[in-house]
Amino acid sequence: MPLCTPSRATILTGRNGATFGFNNASAMRALKWSYALVGKTPPGAYLAHDCLPGSPPHFPLQTGSGNHALPNGLADSKGLKVYSLAEMLPDYRSAFLGKWHLGANNEVGHRPQDFGFETIAYEDEGWSKYDKGIRKNWHQPGPPTQKDYLTDDLTALSVDWIQDHVDEQPKTPFLLYLAHFAVHDPLQAKPKDVAYFSNKDTRGWNGHHNPTYAGMIRALDDSVGAICAALKQLGIADDTIILFTSDNGGQAVKKGVQITSNKPLRGQKAQTFEGGIRVPMIVSSAGSQVNGYWVDKPVSLEDVAPTLVALAKEQVPETIQKQWTGNSLVPLLEQRPDDFSERAIYIHDPYYRMDGLSGRAPFLSPNSVLIAGDYKLIATHDGSVRLFDLSKDIGEQNDLSASMPERVSTMKKQLAVWRFKNIPARYDTCVNLNYNPQAKNALPALQGELFIR
Repeated sequence: MPLCTPSRATILTGRNGATFGFNNASAMRALKWSYALVGKTPPGAYLAHDCLPGSPPHFPLQTGSGNHALPNGLADSKGLKVYSLAEMLPDYRSAFLGKWHLGANNEVGHRPQDFGFETIAYEDEGWSKYDKGIRKNWHQPGPPTQKDYLTDDLTALSVDWIQDHVDEQPKTPFLLYLAHFAVHDPLQAKPKDVAYFSNKDTRGWNGHHNPTYAGMIRALDDSVGAICAALKQLGIADDTIILFTSDNGGQAVKKGVQITSNKPLRGQKAQTFEGGIRVPMIVSSAGSQVNGYWVDKPVSLEDVAPTLVALAKEQVPETIQKQWTGNSLVPLLEQRPDDFSERAIYIHDPYYRMDGLSGRAPFLSPNSVLIAGDYKLIATHDGSVRLFDLSKDIGEQNDLSASMPERVSTMKKQLAVWRFKNIPARYDTCVNLNYNPQAKNALPALQGELFIR
């Protein structure tokens, strides 16, 4: 997904986040419009932590509602339960550290500790400042601050927890989910790193010229290095699986200021172009004798949980297996690509998004996406479509929809079947009955064949 909350829900559960309402992101501390926070009883199938439906009159489509709390099987989730990675590994000691952003402002029943994690320190919010005073206002600040810079501080907490675990429970396997805030805004880096990148002779050669952003990446890179070094020092590196990935594409431009460059990819965070959804994934398998190599097949964050469970050789109950929409990546990790079945990847984003790359504020329409083989279909809910061959056009510059109508028709039907089977109606778009074409900044009225229920 092109945003952090649905991606994190997907990582934790092995299930496409949009299928249980995680299709948007919001500032948890500012979240005012869920049923629970306004004291209303949710009607029908709506959950307590779903957003109230409705769209402003300048939108011709009513956007989908969104869920802001992992369903826990309790009353406020109307019995709906999803299982976390910690619950999938009951023989492991599991800890969570960093950015949660899945608990409707730290609502009891939806916190990390309610889903099987031992909590070190966490904030149920999408961002945090990085400089002095860090963690003091977090939902769970955890142990005293060790470092003045957040990324360094979370790294120190991680190393301490691993060291303590090895000392106290050496025979028990562990899972540490470190959810860094870097490189999310606000843009704050250590002065020495900013100075280093400001003075580089090669600064800007590849479109990246923001020294603060570069400094944030450097601190994140140092964090991975420090944790890997600690694993080696403790003698457990060869018994540890490390998986590194991101939750969405880079924020290339914000408020007219260029932060980074996603080139050659089109788009950025909050957009379903490749710049918003294509991220790195690096896996180091415990004790692997295979040298590093590239895997060129598209995979999904849905695959993280099934993969880690398979690598841990855990047997999970059928209820959890039915929850998964992802596949184990073990065949790819073991260089057996023929044993990894090709499958479609689906993305559902039922919201109007600002096109921040344009330097002005037009809206990108709500849309759903199907990636099947080399082809990617973006079907906007107002009826327009785009088709790209990613094997030849990773920058999505050549729309093939007009020249390949049969492929468009086939993929659009496949996408519709998946969407209407897997996305509850409350989390999808519909015609906005409050639409007023005379409203300020009103978008054009809907025309033609709509791609809605």
